[in-house]
Order: sequence, then C-alpha cells, then structure tokens
Amino acid sequence: MPTPEESARHALAVMRERGLKAGETAMAGWFALPFNSGRWRACDFLPGMRYAYDQGWVIFRGRNFIIELTAEGEAEMHGRNSHPGR
Repeated sequence: MPTPEESARHALAVMRERGLKAGETAMAGWFALPFNSGRWRACDFLPGMRYAYDQGWVIFRGRNFIIELTAEGEAEMHGRNSHPGR
C-alpha cells in the first residue's frame, strides 16, 4: 500500500504529464485512471492530496474539488524543492 507521500508524488507526476504549471488547475477526474491501475487504488488519492496540501504543493478551489498547483508543487514535481527538510 503506497504511503500518502508516494500518492502525492504520483499525483504530481500526473500533473507533470499534463504539462500543468504553477497557478493552473487540475480537475479531480484527471486522477481516476492513474489511481486505478497498477499498484494504485482510488483510496490512495485523498491521503495523497492531503499530504500535497500539507506540504504546500496544491491548494483546493471551489466546490468541484479543483486542484491548483502551487509554485512549490511545480518545483517539487521537477525536483527543485525550494524548501528542503519540509
């Protein structure tokens, strides 16, 4: 079973594959297939999103669970963590 951090990084990988940049938004539906294949299950998604939120990698907008990538999240998904040790 993946850890919340692994799930958050998997979600960041999905955003990277879609070319998302800081300040842009993703819909939760983008993650349905990636979190239902291989070792990933739908139940891994929310713990991963909580972890990403706690790290400052994403923020949530609106009632439709719109996920906004932050500058810290973009840096993290490209291996440029601006806050080591966080």
